Amino acid sequence: MLRLVLLPGMDGTGRLFNPLLAALPPSMPTTVVRYPGEAASYDALTAYAVQALPKDAPYVLLGESVSGPVAIRLASMHPPGLRGVILCATFARSPSRWLSRLAPAVHLIPPMPPPLALLRRLLCHGARADAHTLALLASAVASISPKVLLQRLREVAAVDVSAPLMAVHSPMMYLRARHDRLVPAAAFDHLQSIQPDLQLAEFDAPHLLLQTVPEEAAAVICAFMEAGAPFAASPPPPCPAAPPSTSTPTPPNSPVS
Repeated sequence: MLRLVLLPGMDGTGRLFNPLLAALPPSMPTTVVRYPGEAASYDALTAYAVQALPKDAPYVLLGESVSGPVAIRLASMHPPGLRGVILCATFARSPSRWLSRLAPAVHLIPPMPPPLALLRRLLCHGARADAHTLALLASAVASISPKVLLQRLREVAAVDVSAPLMAVHSPMMYLRARHDRLVPAAAFDHLQSIQPDLQLAEFDAPHLLLQTVPEEAAAVICAFMEAGAPFAASPPPPCPAAPPSTSTPTPPNSPVS
């Protein structure tokens, strides 16, 4: 059976995958990559994620938000076992013009904890985000130093993996949130201009779609992993809710859990 390998968003902790893991069927093995809690470039994050890829089993790679470029880079290396790539609310190049223009000066921004109210507005759109989701978001962000978050913002401001994207030959799907305030629809358009066969599934959700509509997202992910064929943008019936499968225990310093 295909394994699902999950690459986390800006926080890098993997905690925000909990709602999705709870919505996936028990028969689906999963691996959650957890980045080191230190400032690191996209090159370093990619090198770290390589260590987490299964060596003896086929898998599908999912890159959420900030990890989209990491997933693209990994897929361009054609690692053995890779059967497909899912890009969730993400991008191949900096998702906004103002951010890319700000890139040369991002290092001047003082590191400070982002206000939770701002994160709620940007990431959750104030809708379909229950108290549990907000608490999970607050916990994940609080566990990462502002310096690390700022470094990842710098990486996003300057990233462009359009060239590696051209080298990806695996089936690909994009999960797009209709109410995403961070990643515009143009990000998908750019990806599809390079990969015309890129499948699209849309959700009535904010940027944190895996957290606010986990059952719908799990259903689409299951369909892609089971068939790998194009399907309608409207998600199919959700997979049965179940606890996430347990991955093989790893040492505390391992990139996976």
